[in-house]
Amino acid sequence: MGPVSTAAAWCTAPLRERSSSNWEEDVLWHRRMYGQSHFRWVTEDVLSIATRYTRGRLEFSTPAHLSNLDVQLLSLLGHADQIRLAMAAPLREVRDAYGRRWGSALKLINMTELDARVITWSAIGTTPDQVTNSDAGRALRGIPLPNPLTEIWELRQMLAMHQAAVDVLEDASCDLVLELTPSRGLGPLAPLTLSRTPAQLAMRVNEQRELRGEPGDPRRIPEQTY
Repeated sequence: MGPVSTAAAWCTAPLRERSSSNWEEDVLWHRRMYGQSHFRWVTEDVLSIATRYTRGRLEFSTPAHLSNLDVQLLSLLGHADQIRLAMAAPLREVRDAYGRRWGSALKLINMTELDARVITWSAIGTTPDQVTNSDAGRALRGIPLPNPLTEIWELRQMLAMHQAAVDVLEDASCDLVLELTPSRGLGPLAPLTLSRTPAQLAMRVNEQRELRGEPGDPRRIPEQTY
């Protein structure tokens, strides 16, 4: 028999120490043992990620800064998406093991069947390098008795940290748009952003304000929640 291809090996479920009949009990034990999750993060971690993408810049005041912010935001979103798609393989394991009952198992990790399906569908046709990165690996390192449910749970904690960093960059972008609009107007600013049109940019800023508020709003403070 010839060598197994990288893609085939990646799609093969790993051997598990405990059978699927123990997975639900194990993830409940895992959450109790670690006070919810093994991987923990704080506000400083989120700010460190955000400033890594802005190359240390903390103040933004020009249209060029606005353009750079959205480039950096797009890069960070791509990195976060790899962490999200890393859940696809363990999600398929859960689906194969539980069949129609997988919804009850997903509830233990606060995930809906729709969210799970979106992730598995999104990962179709991807290669290992497109759905894994060092942060996804870091989230899974050191987990005792790993099973698909605990792996998804820990990956969700890592993803939440990176999503919080995305929010920080989005706050900075929208704040800068509002600072520049009186002198520049939305028309010239929109092509510098991912939004491209004034109407889309206005909608984006309004949505950010509704969800995150003005600078200083407590909703902007990144914190790990479960």
